[in-house]
Amino acid sequence: MSAFGAPFGSMSVADLGSLTRLEIESNRKREGELVKLRKLLEESQLESEDAMNVLRKKHQDACLDYQDQVEQLQKKNAKSRFLIVSFTLFADKTVTTFLIQDRSRTPTSAARSYRVNCYDRPSTEGQG
Repeated sequence: MSAFGAPFGSMSVADLGSLTRLEIESNRKREGELVKLRKLLEESQLESEDAMNVLRKKHQDACLDYQDQVEQLQKKNAKSRFLIVSFTLFADKTVTTFLIQDRSRTPTSAARSYRVNCYDRPSTEGQG
């Protein structure tokens, strides 16, 4: 039996040489295919990195835009709160001033104005 095992034992040296040449050619083809596949993989990785960078930039721009919108809304909210407080203080001051003026009237003038107001209104009695 040969060192190559049973199948190679009956082959001649020339046959073994041609088999070796076929194996070498097959290996070269495989290596060529591997080189092509590696190039494709590298190109694919570069394209993926480029796409990722574009998406990262879009994301960053969107975040900055949203941050600006939030700041603008916070400013408007603060202004609205200020206006609410201002109007509330104005209303309280107006009501207080009215109450002070109403209390400063003499009881007779207040009663007189009440009577005048009551008689000026149309009567609702008997209607219905």
